[in-house]
Amino acid sequence: VEILKRDPKIVVRRSNFYKNLLGHSAVESIGVSPLDVDMNPSSPEVHIPGSRFHEFVLTSHSLKPLVVENAHIEVVSPVLRGGRYKWKGIYDDQIIGFTMQDEEFQDQVLREEVTFQHGTFLECVLNISRKLDEVGEIEVTGYVVTTVIRKFDDRQSIETPQGRSYKHARKLRSAQTDLFDNGG
Repeated sequence: VEILKRDPKIVVRRSNFYKNLLGHSAVESIGVSPLDVDMNPSSPEVHIPGSRFHEFVLTSHSLKPLVVENAHIEVVSPVLRGGRYKWKGIYDDQIIGFTMQDEEFQDQVLREEVTFQHGTFLECVLNISRKLDEVGEIEVTGYVVTTVIRKFDDRQSIETPQGRSYKHARKLRSAQTDLFDNGG
């Protein structure tokens, strides 16, 4: 039961149910009774008063972004001019549009210090924004590259300064976590 209470499909459908009930003033409470495999009540009925219906309604369908620290994106279409344009790439065998938030890397591209060819990849920190749809399925709503760690192809691999900084900070975080995990 506890696992089911956290299942996104169940949470969204329960939210939809109670949200619909909030609009019906004639409904004063709901009785809930768990059933066993033979459809017999397994415990006494629990009453949920109408004043508590709002507790079961989701206020947001957004989920915490998924952070992929060493994502590899094959660049299909870089943005070679200033503005709010999306890059195109292939990630996890899917074509995606993504926002480049690594301003240092974007500036290097605009100054033509970084070039691209067929088979150019970015190793990067990728944030994947997600939300629950109306039936509880997880839906990707956007991709954002926050840090480019390195750019590579079959001829060369170039680590970015911000990539070195990111790796260094990650090593420090890992060392601190190890200290605390081992009772230090």
